[in-house]
Amino acid sequence: MTDVINPGHYDGKLGLRPRQMRAAPKYEISRRALSDGLLYFLAYFCLIRGTGMWLGYPPTQDENATVDSLPQQLMLYSLIPFTLAYIGLNPNLVMGYILRIPKLLWLFFALVLISTLGSVQFVASARGLMAVIVISVPVLLFKARFGSVKTMEMLRNFAAVSVFANLLYTAALPSHGIMQGSLAGSVRGMFLHKNFFGQFSAVAFLVLVPSLRDRFTYRNLFMASACVLALLSAVVSKSSTAVVLCAVGLAGLGMAGVISNAMPVKALRAYVVTVSLILLVGFAYFFGLSVAGDIAGSFGKDITLSGRGELWDALLDALYERPWFGHGFAMFRQPDYIAIFTHQIAWGPRSTHNTYLELALNIGIPGVTVWVAFLVSRFVRKAVMLPNDPVERTAIAKEVAIMLMIMVGSFTEAGMMLAPLATWPLLLCVLPNGKRPSRTQAPIRSAERQRRALA
Repeated sequence: MTDVINPGHYDGKLGLRPRQMRAAPKYEISRRALSDGLLYFLAYFCLIRGTGMWLGYPPTQDENATVDSLPQQLMLYSLIPFTLAYIGLNPNLVMGYILRIPKLLWLFFALVLISTLGSVQFVASARGLMAVIVISVPVLLFKARFGSVKTMEMLRNFAAVSVFANLLYTAALPSHGIMQGSLAGSVRGMFLHKNFFGQFSAVAFLVLVPSLRDRFTYRNLFMASACVLALLSAVVSKSSTAVVLCAVGLAGLGMAGVISNAMPVKALRAYVVTVSLILLVGFAYFFGLSVAGDIAGSFGKDITLSGRGELWDALLDALYERPWFGHGFAMFRQPDYIAIFTHQIAWGPRSTHNTYLELALNIGIPGVTVWVAFLVSRFVRKAVMLPNDPVERTAIAKEVAIMLMIMVGSFTEAGMMLAPLATWPLLLCVLPNGKRPSRTQAPIRSAERQRRALA
């Protein structure tokens, strides 16, 4: 019959579809399905590796310092060939993602590279940087490929399964799931430390918060149950930071809802968000100590937050030694190196207990300034540019709240950003902007839906 695309040509085939559609090789569809399935696998695998969940961790904090990390290293190294395979299947897409990286991030990458090259221990910094890159790339590719809605759905699935798995593990093996020694009674599940479990549970709680539009289904009931268990997990971890983060997350989610519903003008949204941040910083500066004392007292701690104030004072001297490019990427994630500057502290801190201070010590004051500027600008932009679609708006609102949680939690916990730990891949899932369908893709998708309906 006559071809629809080329009316003057007969190709000897009968059919109503255009010749280009009939002649399209089938391997393109299978390759796309294969690459998408591989990307889902990589995303879940990165989340598992980031959380560090494993079986049979020693019950005391001192024993955990000598845990053999071979299984975690094998998981990290196994990500490399799978990630390269996905890049090989989609080189043009990956190159497009790279070209859209903001200029401010390129400046930050340059500062991190300079810090690594000038590190006091180059091999240690290079290994730390590679670990962060390996665990970051698949998550960023997933967000760029599928957008905010599917990424949030992926996070919900992972959070729900993880919450129930940790509950069952703790119930079956309480000698491993509950810490002993100085942290006796703190639940940590399959995590290495109760603080990691608390941080993850707080973010999981917010991810699993149900929408008012959710219908009653067995799946939604399962998700709601996991949400309650995630909140309970944050409490039983005995991490005061985790409990505070749950409250901060709910407040951030409510703030995003009020902004989207009551402030349709984007300029007004930007003004309100900016003023709120300024007031929040001012309140923390003038009244933070008294409020922190009350909060710490409710958890049986003093104003020093279990000695954190003493630790930070000691580390400031180390910061002033190398203020421009730091001591080297990831150097202050190593307890042995921290001990050099904190040997006079009796309780022997193994981390900085402050992610911003940790980053400043690692990559220098200019590097952490650029990173914070990017975080704040992206947070404000996401809070202001909430979409009209209700499903997408809910996903973006949760992204805003999760960003706020991790930014606030980083003041009292180390390793929450730029480290292959629990909250870093979670932050990467919400930090980039979700994909937007282009004007040329919309008619194609509409025609594709119509064709499937007629088939």
